[in-house]
Formats: sequence, C-alpha cells, structure tokens
Amino acid sequence: MDSRVLKDLLNNPNSIPTYLKQLWSKENGTPQFYINVLEQCYQIIIGSTDLTNVEPFFKNLKDQGLLQFGTCDVTWNFGDTAYKCKTCQLDPTTAMCIACFNAGDHKGHDYALQSVAGGFCDCGDPSSFNINGKHRGWLTDSDVATIAILAVAS
Repeated sequence: MDSRVLKDLLNNPNSIPTYLKQLWSKENGTPQFYINVLEQCYQIIIGSTDLTNVEPFFKNLKDQGLLQFGTCDVTWNFGDTAYKCKTCQLDPTTAMCIACFNAGDHKGHDYALQSVAGGFCDCGDPSSFNINGKHRGWLTDSDVATIAILAVAS
C-alpha cells in the first residue's frame, strides 16, 4: 500500500473495513496474496508503510504492559515437554507449560506430560480450555505472580 492510501485510512478509520473487504475480494489462493494482506494489516496497525517498524512497535507495546492477552507466552521447540489435560482441553491440540499446569487445579483430571513438536502454551486462552477450570485467563494477580515465579524456577 502506498503512503497516501495509508494516510487516508488512518484519517478515516471507519473506511478500514471497506478497504479490507475490497482487498479480500481479490483473493486468489496464492501464498503471496495472504502475505500481501497481512503486510497491509500490519501497515494499518503500526501506522507506517515501513514494515521494519512492526517488531519494534509490538515490542514497545509489550514493554509498556499494553500487549497483554491474558495468555502465557511460553513457546516450545521440537522435543520440549508440555502438559495435555484431556479434562480441561476443548481440542486435542491444547497444551500447557509446566508452570501453568502446576499453578492450575488438575487433581483427578486425565492428563499427561508429552513431548511436543513445537508451539506455545495455551493457558489463559478461553477458546482452548473449559471455562470451569482454573487456568491463567481466569487467575488472580497473585496466581499470575506465582506462575511467573514457577516459570523462572523451572
């Protein structure tokens, strides 16, 4: 997107949905199309056509505590371990880091510690777990502090 189009969108945010619908109507199924759409979304979010600003933009938000989704930010590589709690999960791909699992209430649940091929902890994501369970998205600030201590210790 050129800077003039971006400036128009930012000056009139109500036009963004229409712009994105028009962009999406040209969908052709190629990977490059999706990359282009994602890049244009990033440009709108960060307010710049310079995509080298994307990472610093989100890092700045995170550093200011403004990028909190209530989920754990632990990521895994091939061969790392994670807990899977069949009692709590809403789909079979849901997994938790050891610290989040230990901070939750899984007594009497059907769970296992498994090797994973990669991914990230789903704790706190309401689309991943039964809302009746005690997972990070529903924990108190004190519970979150405990999880942080456990994560550093593990």
